[in-house]
Amino acid sequence: MTRLHSILQELSMPVGELQMFGSSANGFGNNGSDVDISLLSSPGADAPSSEDLIEGVSTLLEQHGMANLTDRRTARIPIVTFDDPQTGLECDICLNNLLAVHNTQLLRTYGRADPRVRPLAYVIKRW
Repeated sequence: MTRLHSILQELSMPVGELQMFGSSANGFGNNGSDVDISLLSSPGADAPSSEDLIEGVSTLLEQHGMANLTDRRTARIPIVTFDDPQTGLECDICLNNLLAVHNTQLLRTYGRADPRVRPLAYVIKRW
């Protein structure tokens, strides 16, 4: 995550905070889980459009050797998917997906409160 944040600092536009979400962050993941990341940008007059930001992120990641890049800049929640050859992880970066970040925190809390939650969540996910 630190390396990714360092890469994104090279963008010529303001970059916000990176927040992991999903199964890798809530403790419900497994070895085959991808890494979901939300780039939380700060709103403001000089903030780039979502399309420009996704395009910039995609271009920069490609320059740093990320593989299998796909960007969906016009999606409801714009996203860049890629494989990191250095770590072997599949990653997704989306923009401002605060709901997913909050849901991840909630599920992590449920999982810590009761050890039955994680297996139940896994069964529901597979179903």
